[in-house]
Amino acid sequence: MLYAEMPTRRLRQTAADLLAAAWVGAWAWIAVKVYRWVGSLAAVGDTVHKRGQSLATDLDQTAAKLRDIPLVGDRAADPLAQAADAARSLAAAGRTESNLVHDLAVLIVILIVIGPVGLIVVSWLPRRLRWVTDATAASRLRHAPGGADLLALRALANQPLRTLARLDLAPLKAWQHGESTTVRTLANLELRRLGLRPAPTNTTQLDNRAPHTTLDMR
Repeated sequence: MLYAEMPTRRLRQTAADLLAAAWVGAWAWIAVKVYRWVGSLAAVGDTVHKRGQSLATDLDQTAAKLRDIPLVGDRAADPLAQAADAARSLAAAGRTESNLVHDLAVLIVILIVIGPVGLIVVSWLPRRLRWVTDATAASRLRHAPGGADLLALRALANQPLRTLARLDLAPLKAWQHGESTTVRTLANLELRRLGLRPAPTNTTQLDNRAPHTTLDMR
């Protein structure tokens, strides 16, 4: 069961789910945009790297040709070889800058996921899953023989004291003595708390039951 049976509760759940999905979607869109924008800053480093590599290759090729010239080839090629080394160093610096920018973009995306998206996951998802689990179990108990007893016991634990005080009989004592009307009322209170419809009277099977064993409420 994903949504409540009562219209008002179901509407609130649907709205909350849509807001949560919109929140996650919006921050995912922002994360992609930020990643692309920050990543675009790496274009400078990529350009420096490519041009440095290209320049180093051209200088190496020119130096190699100069070395073939007798007598003066080596002396003429040495400055070009040094320039090629400098170009390679420049290319390496460009690659380092590009990598740093990409790492920064990834870090920003992670912070966005951990921050706003993580907030909605931590605050909304556990409660939503807990409701699904509780409502599914309560829906099954609603139609199960003796299920009203468990729902009533759950109501004694979950309902506010002011709600229990409005019952005609002392709720715990009535539950212990198997008072069918009170047990049914308590069971329906628990179902209503979860946004579920009351249990059909013909399926509660509350009549002619033995009193419950006294609970140790300490």
